[in-house]
Amino acid sequence: MSSVQPLPPVPGTAFRALDYTANTGAWEGGLHEVRWGYEKGWLRSQVRRAILRRRWFEVTVVAGGLVIVAWIRDEGTTGAARVFVTELQTGTVLAHREGRGRPLSNLSVGPFACDGTDAWLRTADAELVLTRPPGGEGWTLEARFDGLQVQATLGDPASPPPVTVIGEHAPRRPGLTSHWNLLRTHGTATVAGRTFDLSDGHASIAYTNGFFPPNARWLEVTGLGTLPDGRQVGFAISDGNRHGDTHEHVLWIDGAVYEAPRVRLLIGGKVSRDTWRLRSREGDLELKLKPRASDVDTETRLYGSARTERVVGTFSGRIPLPEGGQAIIDGLPGVAADHRPLGWTRDPAR
Repeated sequence: MSSVQPLPPVPGTAFRALDYTANTGAWEGGLHEVRWGYEKGWLRSQVRRAILRRRWFEVTVVAGGLVIVAWIRDEGTTGAARVFVTELQTGTVLAHREGRGRPLSNLSVGPFACDGTDAWLRTADAELVLTRPPGGEGWTLEARFDGLQVQATLGDPASPPPVTVIGEHAPRRPGLTSHWNLLRTHGTATVAGRTFDLSDGHASIAYTNGFFPPNARWLEVTGLGTLPDGRQVGFAISDGNRHGDTHEHVLWIDGAVYEAPRVRLLIGGKVSRDTWRLRSREGDLELKLKPRASDVDTETRLYGSARTERVVGTFSGRIPLPEGGQAIIDGLPGVAADHRPLGWTRDPAR
């Protein structure tokens, strides 16, 4: 019997309105709107949001020989957008841009993770926009920085379904991540005067919305691409306490999504240079990530500042298949992240 199993359908809401209990688990499907209610009153909830809640979109595009990683993050009272472009074969970093803004002023992430997505940073020097209109079949990604422009569409009606992972660090401290993978790409990227065709590539979009403890620490990897036999494969795997005891262990295979076996994710002392290793208890899922390039992103908050080191590289190893047997992975593009706290103080919102 295969260790790869179907996921149950996503619940209608991320939490129960009666007692604010999160609907924890891993689910197939995405939530149109992610709001967490007003526990203990509107004013106290707004303070908790400004201090503790984090929301961000992260987009990975693998196309035209490039890996583009872009994210837009709401940090409560401030926010940031960042784009990191790597030429995969050589590991050359072609662009590394960042802009900062203020939520509801020149930066927005918002509660919408499916139809109605409208996340953006717009300043005089930088622009990064991710949109998906109501009823739309895909996303539009636009970036405008000094020496860097991206104009792409991500996804179509044949895209595989997303997954949503919902967890709690403690009672009434919820969080979730919705993840789309193997989205077909179309468009162009212009970097330092060179134009790259992004058609017939793949993209991954992850949306995270939750209340994180100041000492939150997690690792995550995402892989996406096509195997030599033409089979399309993607995966998203996490370890640590991003969503308490609930973890993301998901495979996308030929347009369908499955729950993968739980793995341990191990790295050496040098995140950007050492091989990342993933292995399930039974050994049927075993992957290694060889880093090619890296980026360090620091998030400064009054409570819970953090440092995230992202690595672009290629995966090799094997994954289990739903019909039994295994698929061999060799040179599959992907991204990994090591998120760790920079020090923390007492939680002011308890």
